[in-house]
Amino acid sequence: MNYAELKKAYDLVIQKCSALEKEVDELKKSNEDKDLRIEHLTELVVKRNKMLFGQKSEKAKFINDGQLAF
Repeated sequence: MNYAELKKAYDLVIQKCSALEKEVDELKKSNEDKDLRIEHLTELVVKRNKMLFGQKSEKAKFINDGQLAF
């Protein structure tokens, strides 16, 4: 191989590396977005479960001496 062919091959490798670095950055951003979405949905599920299965307000009404309020 002569210098021109080596230079051309080198330039192609650099272009591919640049494209791969860009793709990696895009995938990292996509991954971060998905992590945030998962966190948000997890919080919604926790909130929903507390609303459905949490302590009911009727059971929490006590008078100071320990008797239930009617």
